[in-house]
Amino acid sequence: MAITYKGFILQAAVEQLRDSGRWTIRTLIARHHANEVKEKFVSASNTFPDKVEAERHSLEFAKKVVDGKCQNATTEDL
Repeated sequence: MAITYKGFILQAAVEQLRDSGRWTIRTLIARHHANEVKEKFVSASNTFPDKVEAERHSLEFAKKVVDGKCQNATTEDL
């Protein structure tokens, strides 16, 4: 699942934990420049019972990163 938000492409890349079966938040944030694409993964320690919910929260988390509302993750290098 991917969306465009404020000039960034946000793509959920959630992962299922083997031990609990729960899903973690992980998102690829990308930004296109003239002839290159810069990208990075951001993640959080939250877990969710199903993939759909984790993807939704993953994209919401990435929006907060883009908006500068996360202390541990930024898009300054993109």
